[in-house]
Amino acid sequence: MPSEFPACISKLFRISMDKIQKLKQSVSTFMTLTPTTTNIVTAMLWITINRARARRTPALASSTTQLVSAVNCRQRVGLGSKTESVPYFGNVVQYAMAALSTSHLQVVDIVHETLPLCLAKVCSIISDSQSIDRINSDSVAELCSLVNHTEDPKSIFPGWVLFSSRDLTVTSWNGLDIYNLDFGEALGKPKHIRPPYMEADAVGMIMPRAQWKGCDGKEESGVEVIVMLRRDDLAVMSEDDIWVNFTI
Repeated sequence: MPSEFPACISKLFRISMDKIQKLKQSVSTFMTLTPTTTNIVTAMLWITINRARARRTPALASSTTQLVSAVNCRQRVGLGSKTESVPYFGNVVQYAMAALSTSHLQVVDIVHETLPLCLAKVCSIISDSQSIDRINSDSVAELCSLVNHTEDPKSIFPGWVLFSSRDLTVTSWNGLDIYNLDFGEALGKPKHIRPPYMEADAVGMIMPRAQWKGCDGKEESGVEVIVMLRRDDLAVMSEDDIWVNFTI
């Protein structure tokens, strides 16, 4: 662990489903399968955060960046068994790790015209890292075996750093239909869903799909994203043309 940490901050962004769908259509031209909403948002985070970092420290443009994403393994644990049709009830999460050279992305030189092709490459890398061939019941069993055969499980550390100014960790709650949970007449349904305030460099949390009123007063649906990043990098990211055009 470093002796000192840079000043970090957390910020909420909103992305309309209309903008996500438009990006999906443009990206699908270069892919065999249409990317998911989570993959599109994750790829945009990875690209724009690296653009901000490269502007602060140009040398980072020739380094390798890792993306770590949480994968829900409940439906993968029982594949090929008699219980395949019944997802595992407990909590089973593994982290997928993807890596690429930021110079390969040319993150500083991306413009709106070349964004779909760049996004397609990044989405493919993300999908490959999360594929059933890599994360399945065997990989879950291997991880459990590692813990069981390690004398001190506390000595096991993740292969990435939350304050490295290089890597990015993303977790998605997009598939959780929490806003439709009804807690009865007294409480009703949730209005806003937020995690506790946290600081890191860098973490992205894709929140459950939400609805809000737009500038014209009409209801809009979309995704809320909480970005935890260095304060100076987040300021640059918040003014990045590509990110500004993507968010509300």
